[in-house]
Amino acid sequence: MKSDRYFLAGLTFFSVFIFCLSVLPRLLSYGMFFDGVTYASISRNMAEGYGSFWRPYYTDIIYPVFFDHPPLGFFLQSLAFRAVGDSLSVEAFWGFGAGLLVLLFIWMIWRTGRQNVGTQIGGWAPMLMFIALPMTSWLFANNLLEVTMTVFTTAAALLAIYGLSTPTRPKAAILAFCSGTLILGAALVKGPVGLFPLVIPAVWFVTVDRKHFSRSAFVTILMLLGVLVPFFLLMICEQGFLPFVKQYFSQQVVASVSGTREKGGSHFGIIIVVLREVVVPVLIGAVVWGIARVKWGARGPAFGRKFWFYLLVALCGSLPIMLSPKQLMWYGFPSFPFYALAVAACFEKPFARLEEALTLTGKRLTIVWFVASLVLVGAIFWMIEEKGLVRKQADFHKDFSIQSVDLPERQVMSVYPAGLERDWALVANMQRQFKASLSDSIGHEYLLTTVENQAYVDSLNTYQKIHPPIPVRYLLYILRDSASD
Repeated sequence: MKSDRYFLAGLTFFSVFIFCLSVLPRLLSYGMFFDGVTYASISRNMAEGYGSFWRPYYTDIIYPVFFDHPPLGFFLQSLAFRAVGDSLSVEAFWGFGAGLLVLLFIWMIWRTGRQNVGTQIGGWAPMLMFIALPMTSWLFANNLLEVTMTVFTTAAALLAIYGLSTPTRPKAAILAFCSGTLILGAALVKGPVGLFPLVIPAVWFVTVDRKHFSRSAFVTILMLLGVLVPFFLLMICEQGFLPFVKQYFSQQVVASVSGTREKGGSHFGIIIVVLREVVVPVLIGAVVWGIARVKWGARGPAFGRKFWFYLLVALCGSLPIMLSPKQLMWYGFPSFPFYALAVAACFEKPFARLEEALTLTGKRLTIVWFVASLVLVGAIFWMIEEKGLVRKQADFHKDFSIQSVDLPERQVMSVYPAGLERDWALVANMQRQFKASLSDSIGHEYLLTTVENQAYVDSLNTYQKIHPPIPVRYLLYILRDSASD
């Protein structure tokens, strides 16, 4: 029925607009997690011709060649900078756009279950479960590389499932090969953790379709070819590829797994993160189940084949991270869409009763669309209301964003004390806002210090304070000779 489609579309857009409400209000404010500022700086530099694809550039002093992460994510964001220019809106809205794509792919993955695993409800439910994960809104607002990698891994999973679902071998081959290429793209954004969708055909065979082993094996082979063929073409055609890979594996992958890069981590941290994150969608599902059971006698959670399929794929995306003691909470995020799908599959029957109970009369259909529209309008007004609000790195933004200053670009600035040279948030923001590099060598034209060190810099009698008029923490000086010119 046409009313059914409009009703499900209303619920779907309601979920999307809830995502807008959770992300948009952060995008016009000041302050982003410094990793995201770092990645935006590298991407902007690449767009302006500083550094290249295989030799990304950060600052003159810190990482003049940045080998810590593969370059595809920086390159893709550099295209946005080339199109828009050096605007803070690029990194602000990059994650928002990526989030919309991930939601679309979750919706499409869920819809493929209608034929294969008996999906009974609309794609709004897994979308809402994904949005309910506490990390989702934070990550998409902070420009981390996991955002772009999640787009690749979720799209790769979608094509793999399409390939496993189609009975036509040529179509399955094309879909599987393209899935493998997207998996390689994920690895070129954030490393080997992006390879986990390769397990999808095996998990599909174990949980969904044990009658067609040859189909799962065929899709697996084509996915591997989709990874390996472009990989070897890069090795042959791109001179910078192998040198970058060697540096990246030695500096990042091997050092992280061995624990020499960052010590003191736990191999089991990812388990705690996953359990903490899925609590919220599980509680939402439990509440819906409780309501549906009391009002309509709905059946409880079900652990069917689609639940096990999504859960095993999610575990394959997060548990290998346990190999490394270096574990930050967002490392497992690309697996989170599949945890959301698993929770939706577990509570599908209560959600189905709720969906059915919201009768498809014209009145209730209108209410659904009206509420969805209110959520979107509220998200936009909230974003406008919080424009210019300082969220992170408050001292820096109060001194240099609220109290703006014009400086020549691409300067190497002296800092005092020397430790400011390795203050990663300060380094990232100075590079992003002024394209400046920080050095602990005194004598450059500009010098950056803090209010508690003002007396020492004044005692040098070689620098003159120029900014800010009302300092919160930082003070910017210029050589007296330069000031008099």
